[in-house]
This record gives sequence, structure tokens and C-alpha cells, in this order.
Amino acid sequence: MYFAIRCLLDSWQQPVSGSSPSMKLHLSLAIRHAMMLRDEDLRGVTYSDIFIDPAVNLVGGTQNLVYLMFAFHRGKTNKSGRILYGISVRHSDVRRCSIGALGFYFYDLFHVSFRSFN
Repeated sequence: MYFAIRCLLDSWQQPVSGSSPSMKLHLSLAIRHAMMLRDEDLRGVTYSDIFIDPAVNLVGGTQNLVYLMFAFHRGKTNKSGRILYGISVRHSDVRRCSIGALGFYFYDLFHVSFRSFN
């Protein structure tokens, strides 16, 4: 457990450039740690398999609960082709948050990487 958190925090501190894989690595580590997945579970996931939905606020807090959900159609433990779902919620530490990691990855993918091609 400690090793996974240490790798996650180390990937957060890597410099970002046009060819740097650090944001993708950080997203992969954050998702695998939050959803308790294997590495091969994320290989078949496409952008259309990612959902962010609000949950019903039953405790009466000031912020609504938002969860990140992945749909898995195949994998090592899913031989029958059933759709399995992995769910994670926002973490209080921004360096360990899977929803924040997804946002930073999309920002790096669509804004930083496209600028390096021009």
C-alpha cells in the first residue's frame, strides 16, 4: 500500500513536457489505486467507458458527492463479457484524487500536447 502511494506521489512531481508520459502514468496509478484494479484492466478502457455522475447527498453536507465510474467489458477476471463497473470518489488530497488525475490528464492531452505540435 505504501509503495503504491509513494509511486503516485512521485509521478505527480515529474516535470511535464510535450513528450512526457507523467500525466498518463499518474492517471493510471490513481485509478488503479482507487478502484483496486490490475494494470491489464485499464488497457481495454476507451473514453466512452468513462462516466462522472453526481450521487444523492444523503448526509446534508455543503458539497455534492461526485463519483467516477469506469465500465469494463473484458479482462482477466471477466471472461464472460459481462459489464463490470469500477467506482471511485474524490480524495481530499489532490495528488491522490482519481477525478483530479483524469482532469489533469485530459488537460495535458488536449491542451499541452496539441501546443507542442504547432
